[in-house]
Amino acid sequence: MGSDTSKALCRVLATFANQCAAEAFDPKDGTPGFGWAIANTVAEAKRQAIGNCRDTAGPDRQDACVVPDKGFACDGAK
Repeated sequence: MGSDTSKALCRVLATFANQCAAEAFDPKDGTPGFGWAIANTVAEAKRQAIGNCRDTAGPDRQDACVVPDKGFACDGAK
């Protein structure tokens, strides 16, 4: 998923233990909306990721942000 340009920009921004991480994006090609989050629960990580996506999506695309089916994970006891 993602363009070659976006893949080239990938890097580790954070690590986590006993927490959940989620990503959200605008699925329309060529749109800037993307966000991620780490939180204590999957629901909170998804909520924050959607909020972060909306912050970058622009006013016309904020409601398009989604967490994909495999766009979240928890480790440890979560």
